[in-house]
Order: sequence, then structure tokens, then C-alpha cells
Amino acid sequence: MILTSSRYFKLNKTSSKIFASKTVMATSVRPNVYLTRKVLQPAFELLKNKCKVTGWNEDTVVPRNHLLQHVETAHGLYVSHLDRVDEELLDRGRNLKIIATMSSGFEHIDISACKRRGVQLGHTPDVTSEACAEMGVALVLCTTRRLIEANRHVHDGHWPKDWDLMYMCGRSIQESVIGIVGMGGIGLSMAEKLMPFHPREILYHNRKPNEKCDAMGAKYVSMDDLLRRSDFVICAARLGKETKNMFNAEKFALMKPTAQFFNVGRGGLVDQDALYDALASKQILAAGLDVCTPEPLPKEHKLLTLPNFVLLPHISSATVEARIQMATLTAKNILAGLDGQPLPAPLP
Repeated sequence: MILTSSRYFKLNKTSSKIFASKTVMATSVRPNVYLTRKVLQPAFELLKNKCKVTGWNEDTVVPRNHLLQHVETAHGLYVSHLDRVDEELLDRGRNLKIIATMSSGFEHIDISACKRRGVQLGHTPDVTSEACAEMGVALVLCTTRRLIEANRHVHDGHWPKDWDLMYMCGRSIQESVIGIVGMGGIGLSMAEKLMPFHPREILYHNRKPNEKCDAMGAKYVSMDDLLRRSDFVICAARLGKETKNMFNAEKFALMKPTAQFFNVGRGGLVDQDALYDALASKQILAAGLDVCTPEPLPKEHKLLTLPNFVLLPHISSATVEARIQMATLTAKNILAGLDGQPLPAPLP
């Protein structure tokens, strides 16, 4: 993550600098921590006080060869969802005690390989839930009320001079049926935030019923039942072997022709060819995504030719507060792992 506008930050009275810009050389007795990207200053300060910190200091993903070379001397590794942690990396990082990812998801990490080597793993689960849920609700509103399409009309000079009764009409959330697949922190928070819009019903599907969801009046149903009944289908599930491409042609065929689909989980949860076919044939009404495969999506991709498709550049956790919390929690996970203490946010 790169933030360039310092006017949004005031970390202390003397400096608004938010990124660490150079490697801190500490004594040889300190453990080595390698950073795969620039980190926010509060997290960097936590680490440099107790560790020797080195890392990739460019505004790009660290080259694989560079990472493999420098992980050889690392005791702690600070990564993001763009860094692949696999057998090859772990074979090089024989001194690793702790790997912490600045992300809630962990599909980029070979968990079993880490466990075999006794490497602890941390992530940043709950600190992003509110930010992601806010963005999820914004995406629903943006798509169903056709905000991007309408704004494009303003800029392109297509705003009609004469009032048209049905011009830019969207669908209302009021009295609708909302279906949420994946009722973790993000799904639950989205359900809570959508309640004031007065939907008729909120349905959810999870690995098992969630007491918090039941208490707020949401109903646990099967996946297929949710798809058949919902006007708005929201995917907030985790990506794994069992959920990869879980939204495919078969699932889209179950949805209403007036239904709209949203994904705030991971791009790999959706078969994008099947989504394109469903949208182009009007099998479903519209879709709004904050994630896709690959990222970024090529500008010539066929999905981007559709007027009923909205895509955001994976910004669901992009609030200043959430990113600072993510960065510092990642640093705290590393420090705890190096100190032999329980991690504040271990991987399950």
C-alpha cells in the first residue's frame, strides 16, 4: 500500500512522515526482520526498537529472487497478500520463527508447510471488518443505484435535457431480500449496516449457523435457497480449495433475473467467465466487485465492456485507520513470535 498525501496524517507534533525510508542497522544480537514492502511508520518504529530491520523499499512487489536471497538470514518475515509463502521460500528461510501477513486472508501462505517447520503465522483479521463492510455497503448502493453509470453520463454529456420518467432508475434495498454468503466479521457487519435500509429479509449461508446473525433476525439457509430467494447476493467468504469458483454458471443460473451479485471476498471465489455470461445474457441484472482475478484486471477485459458491471480496485480496507491498525498488528505479531509469546492474531 502506498499513500502519498501526507496532509491526511499527523503522527506526532514534529513529523507527518508515515513511511520508513531506510534500513535501521541494529546490533548483531537483535533478530532480523525482513519487510517485503514499505510499511507505515508506527509499525516500523515498533520493529526497529527490538529488531534489525531490512526490506524492499520500492513502490512495487518485491522481486522473487530478491526475497529468496534475503529471507535466508531472516528470523521474522513481514508480508502482504501479494507475497507467496511456499516450500521454496521456507527452504531458504531456515531461520524463520514467525511470518506475519498484513491481510485478513491467507490463501497465499502454505500453512501446512509452515507448521511442519514450526514457523508461527499471524494475520490481521478483525481490524479490517468495519472498513470492508462500509465499502461493501457503498458498492451495493453504487451498483444498484447506477451511480458510476450516471456520473459517466454527466461527464460524457449524455445527461438528458428533458426529464425521462425511468431515466437511471435502479433498485431499492427497502423490502428486498438480501443474501450474504460468508458470515464472518465483514458479512455480519454488512448485515448490521444494511438493516436501516429496511430489507424485508436477510438470509445467510455459512459453514454453520452464527448465533450473532440469528440474534439480529437473519435466517440461516442453504446456499441454493439463498440464491433462489435473494434480490442482492453478497459474497464475503474466505478463499480456499473448497470455495474456489464457488460462484459459477450453475450458481448464477439459480438466481433471479432481477438479482444483483456482489463480491467483497476474494477474486478467486468467482468464475469470471460465468459471471460475464450471466450479465451479458441478462441472466442476472448487475454485479459489483471490489476484487477480481487477476488484479489489476486488464482494461480490455470483456467484463469491463458491460454497462451492468461495476469494479473497484480492491480498496475495501482502504481507510487510514484500518491500514494503520493492520500494519501495527502485523508488527506486534512478529514481535510476539520472536519473543516466544502468544500471537495477538494467530492464523486459525
